[in-house]
Amino acid sequence: MTTEDFVVLPTGAPSGCCVDSSGFERPEESHWPRCKLLLSCGARREPCWLRLPLPSPPSHNPTATEHPPCTSNAPPSSGKTSTPTQAAATSTDSPAAEQQGGSSTPAASKDVSSAAASPSTSAATCTTSSSSSSSSGTSSCAVSSDEGFLDFLSLEKIETAVNDVESLELFLVNVQPKLVRALPLKGLRAALPALFGNECAIADFFQRIFPYICQLALLIESEWPEQKLPVLKSGIDASITWTRKQASILVANAFFSCFTGISSFFSLSVALQNPHTATLMGVLHYFHRICDIPPEGALTIHRQCIPVAQIPHWADLTLTLSEIKMLHKAGIEDQIGAIRADFANRMIGGGVLRGGCAQEEILFGILSPELISTILVCDPMESNEAIIFSGPERFSTYTGYSRAVQWIGDYQDKSPSTTKIVAYDALMHPMAAQYTREMIDRELMKVYVALFDPQSAAHNAPFATGNWGCGEFGGDQELKLIIQWIAASATGRDVLYTYWGDVKFIDTFNEWLTALKELRPQLTIKDLYSACVAVCAPIWEDAKKNTEPADGKYTTVFTMVLDYFRPSRCSIS
Repeated sequence: MTTEDFVVLPTGAPSGCCVDSSGFERPEESHWPRCKLLLSCGARREPCWLRLPLPSPPSHNPTATEHPPCTSNAPPSSGKTSTPTQAAATSTDSPAAEQQGGSSTPAASKDVSSAAASPSTSAATCTTSSSSSSSSGTSSCAVSSDEGFLDFLSLEKIETAVNDVESLELFLVNVQPKLVRALPLKGLRAALPALFGNECAIADFFQRIFPYICQLALLIESEWPEQKLPVLKSGIDASITWTRKQASILVANAFFSCFTGISSFFSLSVALQNPHTATLMGVLHYFHRICDIPPEGALTIHRQCIPVAQIPHWADLTLTLSEIKMLHKAGIEDQIGAIRADFANRMIGGGVLRGGCAQEEILFGILSPELISTILVCDPMESNEAIIFSGPERFSTYTGYSRAVQWIGDYQDKSPSTTKIVAYDALMHPMAAQYTREMIDRELMKVYVALFDPQSAAHNAPFATGNWGCGEFGGDQELKLIIQWIAASATGRDVLYTYWGDVKFIDTFNEWLTALKELRPQLTIKDLYSACVAVCAPIWEDAKKNTEPADGKYTTVFTMVLDYFRPSRCSIS
C-alpha cells in the first residue's frame, strides 16, 4: 500500500474564523476531542482514511466509487462579531467539545465499497445518494494504534492476565507506564458492585464478560481485513450500514482505547463521580447483555445533507401547522414509534467518554452504547446537515439528569429495528442574536433537515423532542419550541414535546396554544413564521443598543406572538 492511500491531517487550526459549507461563520477551532487525526474543518477537507488498530498491513486497496458533494447556495457570512457562531457545543457539565482545523496535504483517496451486499454479511456497506466524478461520499483517515493506550497485541494477553480490578491495574501499568497517573481505577471499583451486586457476579464479569470484550475487540481483523473504516464527510449526503455485531466490535476496541486520540474509557474508570460511573455502568451492562445474547440486525448511520437552495421558503408556506402535544415527565426515548431527537453536539457523541451528562451523552453512554461506534465515522455537522441513526437498541433505564444522572437497570427493547434517532445541533450561546431572522432560519433549516424523509408515507411518524438548544446552550425555550413546531409541520409530522421541568411552563404553553387557535383557527406555517420574525426583530435591535447583550432567558415570545395576532393589528396577508 502506498502512502497516497492514507492521509494524516495536522491537528492545528488556522487563526481567526472559518465558514462552514452552509455559509455560517464559526470561531477558531484548535483541537479535536476524539480522533485527532480525523478531519479538518469545513467542506474543503480532503479525503482521508481511518486505519483500524491491526497488527498486519492491508492486502490491497478498495475500489473507488466517487460521488458529488452536497453543495450549498447560502450567501457568504458577513463576518460581524455580533452574529452567533455554530460552535461545537457541549454543556458545561460535559467538557466543551474541542475541534480541529487545518488543511491536509491532498492525496489520492479511495471510497470504501464493501464486498457485502446486505447488513447480514461480515463487512459494512457504504452508500451515497448519487455518483459522478467529483469527490467521494465516504473517506477515512490513518490512525496508528501505537499511540493509543493499548495496542492490538496487548489485547491477546489481557484476557488471561486479568481476573480482578487489581490485576487489570497491574497489567495496564506494565503495558503502558504512562497510565500510572490514571490509577487506581476508582470508578470501575465503584461501578462493578453497583452493577452486579455481589462478589460472585463480579467474579463472573472477569471470568466471562471481560474475556468476551477482549475476544470481541480482536474480531476487528476478520471483520475489516482491509484495515479501513469509512468516514461520512461533511457536505456529502451518504450512509453507512453495518451489523450491530460490527458496532459492538468497534465499541470493544474503543473500550480498550485502541483508537488514537479518542477519549478513553479509562477516564470513566478512574473518576469516582456520578456521570462517569453512570456511563461506565451503562457500557458494562451493554457488554453483559450482548455476551449472553449476541446482537442481531443492522445499524445505519445516514448523513443527511440538503442544499440550502432546497430548504423551504418559510414565509411562503401555506401548510397548516401540525398537532403539538406537551408530555410532562416523559422521556424522548419512551416515545415508541416516533422519530426521537438527539440534542447533538456538532461532533456527535459530545462528552460521552469524558463524563458528559447531557441528553446526548445519556443516549450514547447509558441508553444505547452501540452508538459510540458512530463517533468514529461522523464528520462534524454543518448547518444544513443532520445525522440519522436507524436500528440502535436501547439497553438500560436511568433517572436524573446532568450531575444527578444514575443508571437504574435493564431495559428490554421490543423493536430496535424500527428505532430512528435524529441528531441535530443547535446554536451554542447565541444570546440576543438568536432573535435575528438569519439565526431563526438557521435553526429551522437544521430541524427540517433532521426530519425530512422523501420516501416516507403520507402519514409521517410523530417527532418526539424537548428543550433543544436550551439550558447550557443558551437558547430561548419558547422560541426553540416554535421553531421545532414549524419545521416539523413542514415535514408533515406531529410534535410530542417532552418536558421534565416545572409544570408552569406546560400550563403557559397550553394557554398560549388555546389562545392562538382562537385567534387563528387555520394557522399556517407562513403565519407563525412571519409573526415569530416580526416580534423577535425588536429584541435584537434593542440588544444591539445595550452594552451587555440580552440572553433572552426571560423573553416572552409566546405573549408577543399573541399580541401580533390581536384584532387591533392589521390583518396578515
